[in-house]
Amino acid sequence: MRLIPGVASLCLAASLMAIEPRKSPAEYPAQGKGNDIEVGAEYTVRSFLADGHSLTIEDYLMVEVGVYPAAETMVSTERFTLRINGKDTLVAQTPGIVAASLKYPDWNQKPRVIASAGPVIFGRPQAQQRFPGDPRQTPQPRQPVPAENQTNPIDYPDLLTRTALPEGRTRKPVDGYIFFAYDGKLKAIKSVELLVDGVPMKLR
Repeated sequence: MRLIPGVASLCLAASLMAIEPRKSPAEYPAQGKGNDIEVGAEYTVRSFLADGHSLTIEDYLMVEVGVYPAAETMVSTERFTLRINGKDTLVAQTPGIVAASLKYPDWNQKPRVIASAGPVIFGRPQAQQRFPGDPRQTPQPRQPVPAENQTNPIDYPDLLTRTALPEGRTRKPVDGYIFFAYDGKLKAIKSVELLVDGVPMKLR
């Protein structure tokens, strides 16, 4: 998977970095169609790889999606839902909401796991100060920082936002991640379907 700056598109609200679409939907593990688009998708469970760094977020399921329009069309995460075990339907979450759960680890009062090329950092979330004098903030012991990140720390929320599926009008293929909130146990998942404009495509 390669990352390139920008996305060739028409009036596309693209991010500063986008994932380069694969040559065709056939290069993804799963393929499907919507009203005016073909789609390739890869279910990556709770993790994704971007710019050489892997990121795992608890309480979210992730799908890399490549969208291939037949003509100029609107690309929006609202066109996608995720169906678990043939009954539970999940709506896509905005990248901003997911990024906030990383920037403020206590956002949902859940543990988080973040992994990069170095050690895995995990544990109970620490309260983060959101503004000066935030009463939620209490002194916390400093957590060890991986040596590789001390000089050039990785901005995971920014990386996540820039590799999310770009939204807007386009006639060119685009690729990015879609995030679905899910706090259930992974072992309870027997089947996963991505619905594109209501049409299901099997991911697992």
